[in-house]
Amino acid sequence: MTGLGTILNVACILLGGFAGIFLFRKISIKIQQNLKFAIALVSLLIGFKMIWDGLAGSYPGQPSRDWMMRGTLFLLMMLSLGSGKWLGSKLGIQQRLNIMGAWARKKFTSATLNADDKNSPSEGFVTCTLLFCVGPMSLLGSIQDGLTGDIRTLAIKSVMDGISTMTFATTFGWGVLLSALPVLVYQGTLTLLAAVVKQSLEVLPETGLLIDSMTATGGFIVLCIPLLLLEIRRIQLADYLPALVIAPAAVWTFMR
Repeated sequence: MTGLGTILNVACILLGGFAGIFLFRKISIKIQQNLKFAIALVSLLIGFKMIWDGLAGSYPGQPSRDWMMRGTLFLLMMLSLGSGKWLGSKLGIQQRLNIMGAWARKKFTSATLNADDKNSPSEGFVTCTLLFCVGPMSLLGSIQDGLTGDIRTLAIKSVMDGISTMTFATTFGWGVLLSALPVLVYQGTLTLLAAVVKQSLEVLPETGLLIDSMTATGGFIVLCIPLLLLEIRRIQLADYLPALVIAPAAVWTFMR
């Protein structure tokens, strides 16, 4: 079902918000760390699975690929990631997202320090909307959902957003629940656009190869998520997003 990932994301935001308001007033640091570790482990497994599916050929109706073809595809994915990182850095994608994210986190920190003051629900709405929509997982997961029906990336994001909403709800109250609407509109629109693109691609004999190249490239990006979650290494993840366009273009050029 196209759009299932976004529906799951919205549901987790609402459930997390209600849980934060009515059940959990505060989540302990230990529980937060355990949840981060669990999400990082699942992200690692999903990333490797996406890479394998993309290289081996997961799109229906494709002939099996030999190891030479898989190796060529792997090499093109590496080159696409490098080119995507360079282009993303030049465009300043991560830098722009960091500015918006830093503003949202500053609002949350300020509200937490002034916990005795009544925080406006609109602040919770704006803060959560920015944090839930500007990340690379939102774009990557929505595209995957529309192209292949794969909701694994959005499933990871949904759990993360749900946990975050629990925390935000204790500070901002019911305003955080309203952020589910922009997430629905933004990710739903991206998913529908990706589904339209898929319909256009299906007339091409190389459709499976093109979509698998995006799946494998997305898998490499997902592999970086555990490094960020566990604070092992700071990676400019959003700068790699242009690789999702460069990868199928490279495949179209060199592997047709």
